[in-house]
Amino acid sequence: MDIGLLFRKRHALADEGLPWLRGDERGSWCARRNLTGEAGVSAILIRAVQAAAQHHAIGEVRFATKDGRPLTIVSSTSRSTGKTIESYLQAGTPWAAYLPNGNEDRVTYYLGLLVLAEAMAAPSAYVDLLEAYEELIAATKGGVILEMHKDLLCRVADEVYYAARYQDLPVDSVHDRLSDLQIHDLAAFSTAGLSGGVTPYAPPVFYDAPQLRAYRSDAGLSSATPAARSRKALHRSTVRSAPTPNGLGRFVGRQAQLIHDGLRRGKTVLLAGPTGTGKTLAVEEVAQQMSEARLVRIEGKEGMLDVDFLGNIVPREDQRVWQDGPLAEAIQSAQCDPAILFLDEISRFPREQINLLIGFLNRKSGDLCRQENLDLEGDGPFYVARVPQDNSKVFACPCEHLLIVAAANFGKDYAVYPLDPALRRRFTMVVEFDYPGKDAEIDLLARSTSLDRALAEALVAVAIESRRVHENGDLPGQIDTASLIEWGRKCTEFEAHTAAQVMDMAALTWADLVCGRTHDGRVNQGHFAALRDHLEALGKLPKGGAP
Repeated sequence: MDIGLLFRKRHALADEGLPWLRGDERGSWCARRNLTGEAGVSAILIRAVQAAAQHHAIGEVRFATKDGRPLTIVSSTSRSTGKTIESYLQAGTPWAAYLPNGNEDRVTYYLGLLVLAEAMAAPSAYVDLLEAYEELIAATKGGVILEMHKDLLCRVADEVYYAARYQDLPVDSVHDRLSDLQIHDLAAFSTAGLSGGVTPYAPPVFYDAPQLRAYRSDAGLSSATPAARSRKALHRSTVRSAPTPNGLGRFVGRQAQLIHDGLRRGKTVLLAGPTGTGKTLAVEEVAQQMSEARLVRIEGKEGMLDVDFLGNIVPREDQRVWQDGPLAEAIQSAQCDPAILFLDEISRFPREQINLLIGFLNRKSGDLCRQENLDLEGDGPFYVARVPQDNSKVFACPCEHLLIVAAANFGKDYAVYPLDPALRRRFTMVVEFDYPGKDAEIDLLARSTSLDRALAEALVAVAIESRRVHENGDLPGQIDTASLIEWGRKCTEFEAHTAAQVMDMAALTWADLVCGRTHDGRVNQGHFAALRDHLEALGKLPKGGAP
């Protein structure tokens, strides 16, 4: 399948009732696994999310087998004809999708519905997608999606994109099922060899937030479908191997191993270093190894609200009720079972949340907690968080159950707020991150993008040059590792081989961030030309022309 088919529509989505969203828009509404810092709008996947959330499309969902291969079946009601139609997604090598009006040159939104149905059957594997989706249907109450919901809608669509492409497996070419996915028209599907059928949930989970929340809570760690069980077996064999001397799983450096060992020893761990050097990826690797622990992530941002952190009292219908934030959820998860609390971009946390965090990280003995009238058993120590607006409302858990790791991008280019020394002292272990060495970065790029060695070497050379010039103060930004990988992916997708073509891909990836903009809003062509000249001077690529 040509992945570009998902992004073919490039105009305002007025027909979908979303005139404030364009098919060619890009923004920071990224899936958790999207480390590039930017995501594009797929009108097809937006349509799928919209249809499911507004109860326009998904009826009965079944999971069966056909010719011994797991099969996902979604029944839908056509809005134009009112007829019930089915679409199919069959596992295998290659995967195959049978869609209404689908063919090798046309993908319809039914593919997104199939992916949503697949994810819903394995809630413990697709936590990020279903958390975002639940937040969306809670915000819209299964009704009209408005412009105020734009970022959330686009993030859910990006989560669906990553699930469609990589399922719940590592983001790499080995697990990219869309690259070989075969799209067929529904008429080509044959029921011969079809057997069994499991319906693990009812349709309201797609548009009723309380029902989805209850379903996810009840589902635990089980996966009810043949496809989910098959995928889990593969997942265990590919990413849950023992730590190696070079780090965990697909992460290149040894930092992941240090984080893993530190958390196991009860350390509070701070990750420090430039953006795009793998801090988030390392935490995700560690979380995969610590499969018994739930990962809860809080991302720092300007304008962070109480409900984004510990929680707050919010209006609901005719009353005001307490709504847990991610910190409260992490503490409650850790009361009996282990949980990992990841404080991402902690240098962007506002002062109010920093003050609460400093107090929270002060470990308290069981005796001290009981002196404060907290009903806690045992010697402790405990983490305790009090709601600022109501000191009688308290969240607490054993420190041994809550594993805390934070990440910060220091320096004038990144930090919004300086890290409070009092908060820094609460972290008992600091793991430094930096860009990989030249050879390691070439290997990482080649492995992540399937670029040939010569092209990978050329891109890494330009990235290293950008960092050198930036450090000297002569370039506004630098090409970090995440941007480098995305640049390489674009070169692969658009078959860019000459220097001119490769720099065209740079213009689509990092030019504005690295080169800056002039007073009239254009990308600084002087800086861009300097990096282009450096690429050409390497002599590794033919100059060529634009594709």
